[in-house]
Amino acid sequence: MISRPDRSAGRRVFGQDPIGYNRARVPYPPRLYELLQTKCGLREGTATFEIGPGTGIATRELLRLGAKPLVAIEPDNRLAAYLRETITSPAFSIEPHAFEEARLSPGEFELGVAATSFHWLEQDAALPRVACALRPNGWFAMWWNVFGAKHDAFYDAIAPVMKQIEHPLGERVDGFAGDTRARIGDLRSTGCFDDVESEMFRELIALDAKRIRGLFSSFSPIRMLAPERQVEILDAIEAIAGDKFDNRVERELRTIVYTARRNEAAGGSFHEPR
Repeated sequence: MISRPDRSAGRRVFGQDPIGYNRARVPYPPRLYELLQTKCGLREGTATFEIGPGTGIATRELLRLGAKPLVAIEPDNRLAAYLRETITSPAFSIEPHAFEEARLSPGEFELGVAATSFHWLEQDAALPRVACALRPNGWFAMWWNVFGAKHDAFYDAIAPVMKQIEHPLGERVDGFAGDTRARIGDLRSTGCFDDVESEMFRELIALDAKRIRGLFSSFSPIRMLAPERQVEILDAIEAIAGDKFDNRVERELRTIVYTARRNEAAGGSFHEPR
């Protein structure tokens, strides 16, 4: 049994197998990147920072769409090494620290993003730091992929397995990302942001049993288990997907995105956040 992951766990649990993690994760939908372009001003030469890039799933798309320079703030040394090995763009650099300790100049960026990472940070401290790094009228976007809805057929089928690890899959990310009132309230309460909005994109995706195993192996509640326990849990999930769902699991993929524009009144510094 494990307890609920603390926030610092996000700095160490995802670097165990970067190649496998990168292969397992479902990409973000094209509509997300269209939103960054049409609303948040992403274009050629947009100075951008990314919080918690992981293996660079969003990073590569940001670079392709013109983010330059793109500073990735990644506290896990193993993931930082993977990014250095796999992303060779001269526009790309890594700040190998936690966001709370990142060395960014105030007002340096036009765009800040966080792809399925911001739930690992203390909101009241992190959001003013985001605003400080942005230029006036610069944009911040944070988003999450949430795989499946609670109590769909697959969720119910794997529930007995997931009860064994105490922390229900999706509870932290789904509950955090899906709490629109709280996320918008956090952004507005800083006094640093205007035009705070949320959107959700939905699509139905189908994964075979092997892909289901890989995806679940990337989730923090499973990655925090001892290796042999991980194998037991993943074996059980893969068997359910193969046997009970005929090797084809269809679930809804929801991408929940929040956008906000730094207002003219925002100020302060990284050492003295508002």
